[in-house]
Amino acid sequence: MRGDTEHPDRLRLTLANYPRVTPAEFVAERPPACNTAVIVCHGMGQQVPFETLNDIAQALTQADRDAGNRPDAATVRLLPQGESYLPRAELTLKKNCSVHLYEVYWAPFTEGEVQTSDVLGFLLQAGGRGLLAARHGSFPRFLFDDWRDMKVGAASGMLLAIALLVVLSMVAHVMAFGLLAVQKLITFLGIAPSAMNAPATLLVDRLFLNWTWVAAAFGAVFIGIAASGIFFSVCRLCERCKFIFMRLGLATALLLLIVPLGYADAALLGWHQKVPPGYAQARDAWNAASGVFSALVGQPWWALMLLWVGLLWYLNCKIVQYVGDVAAYISAHKLSRFQQIREKIQRTALTVAKTVYGQREYDQVIVVGHSLGSVIAYDMLNALIRDDIVTNDQPPKWNASARTSAFITFGSPLDKIAFLFRQYLKQEGPGVREGLATAVQPLTADASLWPKKWINIHSDADIISGELNYYDLAKEGGPPPYVENHADPDANLPLLAHTQYWKNRELRTHLYNAI
Repeated sequence: MRGDTEHPDRLRLTLANYPRVTPAEFVAERPPACNTAVIVCHGMGQQVPFETLNDIAQALTQADRDAGNRPDAATVRLLPQGESYLPRAELTLKKNCSVHLYEVYWAPFTEGEVQTSDVLGFLLQAGGRGLLAARHGSFPRFLFDDWRDMKVGAASGMLLAIALLVVLSMVAHVMAFGLLAVQKLITFLGIAPSAMNAPATLLVDRLFLNWTWVAAAFGAVFIGIAASGIFFSVCRLCERCKFIFMRLGLATALLLLIVPLGYADAALLGWHQKVPPGYAQARDAWNAASGVFSALVGQPWWALMLLWVGLLWYLNCKIVQYVGDVAAYISAHKLSRFQQIREKIQRTALTVAKTVYGQREYDQVIVVGHSLGSVIAYDMLNALIRDDIVTNDQPPKWNASARTSAFITFGSPLDKIAFLFRQYLKQEGPGVREGLATAVQPLTADASLWPKKWINIHSDADIISGELNYYDLAKEGGPPPYVENHADPDANLPLLAHTQYWKNRELRTHLYNAI
């Protein structure tokens, strides 16, 4: 079906009839030249089925329009796959190039499985591991059958320390908030304040004062993020401006570090029942200097408490939703339920991949992964290549190395995972453990097994992504292949940059050119 004649720029997925085809019909179909399959692995926190297919289809259609063509509207088929089905979106690009889009949808496997305590432990472990490795300025990594000394950025240790302190600050803030809520509830129920001893009373007073200061600090951080986001959206930053704003954002985040210091101060004051000279004057000056701050403190305590409960609940849900997916997939070696989740995700990805690579009419296959999806896609490619190596069929059953024309990752944490979790801490012994671990990941064992291209898109405003430097020997001046790292200038909103790639020119251009 042709595109919408009333709205030619609108991509329409024709989902009406879901025509079912038998495997024989599927194999027998011979679309026009340049028959390409694209496998897309969505990222963390993306819970809507078919959303990834729609985003990729829109990106390719827009790129085809930019090239001066008039692409057809996408159609969708449901391919039988055991007792279930595999959705496939079909596009015709470049006038005669048939492109089939497949989605690895894994979001339901992690939904509701990860608790706040799991995420907290995961973040603390990551920070601790990172600090130990950053202390030496490098870490050993077994790559291409030899130990490689991987360099760590000079600022990595400082940034990890700040991140770790921010996490601890949030924990301290939540605990202090709980103490305040209990104290206010006791007072509300009519229990006399005298029932509390003097140190506890002074502690609660100091905690409440620090809690309001922390609220102001959080507000300053959010205002700083919003202001920098507005500036980024209207200004195409040069390198100098980018440097200034990145440092400004870091300085804004440092405001959160007053949280543990403030609570430590409150605890010491409550314990010793002494106020240092000038403390009361400094506190009064602070309160008087900010009319907004004083107005907030003057509101009924229950209104502030309810507002803060809502905000903390929202932040907790978002953190668990996004970071929890990473924790479940990466920490599978620690908890059996996470191991089961990881196996389900990998089994789902491998099933989709085998269905696609099993169709010999595809001239090429492009694998795309966003965020945690890039890690899943990486493991999926390794599994296919490993299967080809172990079975030793001639010709190879999947021939994944030769038929994968491009591996495109964006918003990828692969380097951070290699640094924080998949590093081997002891460079000693015969290397049996390291050799077996590398055999499970053929892409780190033999460069000849790589796809024809590995393209990685990242942004300085995205704290999750970054360049991929721990999967090739470019930094050591070694031989190719190399990961092609490309910065996306349009992914420029702090924190939100992680999801901006989908609509930007950088992704659709590289994906379109890979076809």
